[in-house]
Amino acid sequence: MYSARGAHGWLYESHLGTEGPITEPAVYADVLTRVWDLMQSDKDPDTVRDIHAKLMFLCNLGQHLPGGHLRGFQLHLWRKRGVFKNMISRDYGPNRNAPSKLISSELRLRGDEIDEIVFRFEALKQYLKNDSLPFKSK
Repeated sequence: MYSARGAHGWLYESHLGTEGPITEPAVYADVLTRVWDLMQSDKDPDTVRDIHAKLMFLCNLGQHLPGGHLRGFQLHLWRKRGVFKNMISRDYGPNRNAPSKLISSELRLRGDEIDEIVFRFEALKQYLKNDSLPFKSK
């Protein structure tokens, strides 16, 4: 059994016996790997809680910014971390079903929204694989 839903319930679900997360926000793969390694070692539960709290601080931006939780602002991070070249994403059709023809849109963020993404992402800086942020807000 695996956790899902963006790893929001991962810590709790790990206490119930899940094997790890299956999550769309792979943009945090280095951070999620760090949590996994610490959870498997049982050595530093305080750091596990700290990382998870900071990750949730960032992820809850999906409630406030355009695009929702799993795409939205995460597309900005994918682009700034050098994985994607744009912020174009497919859209759902009526009732969140796959449409018969591709529907896509490009996420547009204001400067203040980007600043908030960077502010929250910086909280994870010490847990990134490379100990430096891959981008700056301006």
